[in-house]
Amino acid sequence: MQISLISRPVAAVVLGTLVAAMLAACGGGDDIAAGPAAGSATGGAGGPGGSPPATPTLSLSAPARAVANTLYRYSATLSTGTISVQNWSWDDGGPDGTTNPAGHVWNTPGQFKVNFSAVAGGNLLNGKQATVVVAEPMSVGEKHACAIVPGGTVACWGYNGWGQLGDGTTVDQSLPIPVPGLSGVVALSLGAYYGCALASGGTVACWGYNGQGQIGDGSAAVTRPSPVAVAGLSGAVALSAGGRHACAMKSDATVVCWGYNGEGQLGDGTTANKNTPVAVSGLSGVISVSSGFISSCALKSDGSVACWGNNSSGQLGDGTFLDRTTPVAVPGLSGVAAVSVGVDAACALKLDGTVVCWGGNHVGQLGDGTTVLRTAPVAVAGLAGAMALSLGSGGHACALKSDGAVACWGYNGQGQVGDGTKANRLTATPIAGLSGVAAINAGESSSCALKTDGTPLCWGLNNLGQVGDGTLVDRLVPTRLGNNWIFWK
Repeated sequence: MQISLISRPVAAVVLGTLVAAMLAACGGGDDIAAGPAAGSATGGAGGPGGSPPATPTLSLSAPARAVANTLYRYSATLSTGTISVQNWSWDDGGPDGTTNPAGHVWNTPGQFKVNFSAVAGGNLLNGKQATVVVAEPMSVGEKHACAIVPGGTVACWGYNGWGQLGDGTTVDQSLPIPVPGLSGVVALSLGAYYGCALASGGTVACWGYNGQGQIGDGSAAVTRPSPVAVAGLSGAVALSAGGRHACAMKSDATVVCWGYNGEGQLGDGTTANKNTPVAVSGLSGVISVSSGFISSCALKSDGSVACWGNNSSGQLGDGTFLDRTTPVAVPGLSGVAAVSVGVDAACALKLDGTVVCWGGNHVGQLGDGTTVLRTAPVAVAGLAGAMALSLGSGGHACALKSDGAVACWGYNGQGQVGDGTKANRLTATPIAGLSGVAAINAGESSSCALKTDGTPLCWGLNNLGQVGDGTLVDRLVPTRLGNNWIFWK
C-alpha cells in the first residue's frame, strides 16, 4: 500500500523539477513519523508466521519551486484502501489542517517545509517532509519588465529613460540585458520607471526614477541608473513597488513604505513624501502587501484586507471616496489568499479560487461585465479556479488558473489582454494557446507570463521594447522573448 501526495496543479504551476524527482533520488523523502495510530489496532491478523502486516508507507510529490502569492492545492491519494485521517503542516505560519480543503499559499519568498502524515487501516503511516523554494520571479512595470535569472541574478528589458533597467545607462533595450550588482534575488517588483529587488538576506535594492524618493536611499538624486540599497531596511520578507511609492513587509509582520505620499499611500498618517522607509501606522499581523499606482493594501493573517491612500474611485473598498492616510479595513471581505492593487482598483483572490474586485471600472478593470464603479467588492464574471492574480497600472488585470491557463480583462487598447484584439474586455477572457504557466504579471500596457519550464512570453504595447522580442512591434498575443532566455526555474 502506498500513498502518493499530489500537489494540484503541480504540472501547471511549478517552475522546474518537481520534488518527486528530488525525493526519488534520496529514497522518497525524509521520514518523520511511523507506527500504529493511537488507540488503534495494528490492522489485521498478521502475515506469515503470525507477524503483523507491513505498515503502509507514504511517498510525497510536491513542487520543489513555487511562486509567492499563488494558491496551491494539495491532496493525498491511497493506492488501496482509504485514508481515515490526514495531517498537514507548514512551517511558514500557515494554518495546519487535517484535510486542507482550501489549499495553501506561500505569501513570502524563502525556503519552507511541507509535512504530511496519515492514518490508514489503523496505522500511522511514515510521515514525509519536503522542501519548497518560493520566489517572486518576474515583474512588469510602466514600460519595462524584469525577471530572475537562474542563480539569483536579474535581467531587464524595455524603456530605460530613467535608468529603470539598472544597467547604468539610459538606453532602451528590446531584448533582456543583465542588471549588474544584483545577486541572491528572491523577489522583484517594478513601479513607474523604477524597480526594486529583495535579496535572500532581507535587504532591498532599487534603481531608476527617484523624483519622489521611491528609491528609498535617502538621497535627492532624481535618477539611480544602478541598484542602490534602501536605507535602514533589513529583515524584509516581501516587497511591492507601486506607481511612485514602494512598500516592504518585515519579518515581524509589519509594513514600511517610502516615496510619494501625496494621497497618504505610505500609510504613516501624513501626506509628506519620504525618501527612506517609514512604518505604516497601526498595521500588524500582515502576510503580504501590494502597492498600486496611488494606494496600497495589505493581507492579514486572518484573511482580511486593509487599504490606504487615494480613494477617488473607491479603490480602498470602504464604501467611501475619502483618501486614507492610515489603513482601513475592507468590510465584509474574508477568506482572502492574495491581494493585488492597480491604478484605481484592487482585487482579491479568495481561497475558493474566485476573484473579487472594487474601485474604478471605466474600462472594465473589475471584470464584472459592466463599467460601473464599485466601492465594495464584486465578483469577476466567469472566473473560477484562479490561483494567482495581477492588476496592471493601466486598467487591465490577469489571473492564472489551476489548469495553467491565463485569463485577462479590462483595457486592451494595445493588446495587453492577449486575446488577439484591441477591444476592451469586461469579463475574464481566456488567452488562446497559452498553457503551462507558472507566473503571471500585468504592467501598465503589457503583460508577461512565465511557463513552468522557465520560458518567458510577453504581449501588448512594444513601442519601447517592453515585450522583449527584439522588435518595436506591438504584440496582441503572447510572444517568446528573444535570444531564447530562460528565467527562474
